[in-house]
Amino acid sequence: MTALPWETRLSITLGPTTAAIVDLLVEVPLGGEITYSAICHGVGIEDFEMIRGNLSSARRIVQREKGVVFVPVRRRGLRRLEPDQAAV
Repeated sequence: MTALPWETRLSITLGPTTAAIVDLLVEVPLGGEITYSAICHGVGIEDFEMIRGNLSSARRIVQREKGVVFVPVRRRGLRRLEPDQAAV
């Protein structure tokens, strides 16, 4: 896996689960959604509670590094906001 921009600037590296979630999130199209089950499936972990912290970290990273903002869709997943909807 190639180093991501934030990995080269930070003194830490992302864990494999967080890095995989970052990859999933940046692929979501504008206005698109990704379900929690799709995220779990994408990282190979069935229990969402086990990746909740990784997902929070991944959301912060993509917001800070790419300006990509997600909002939760209750009990379903995340929706990527259009740039004009996101007040970062």
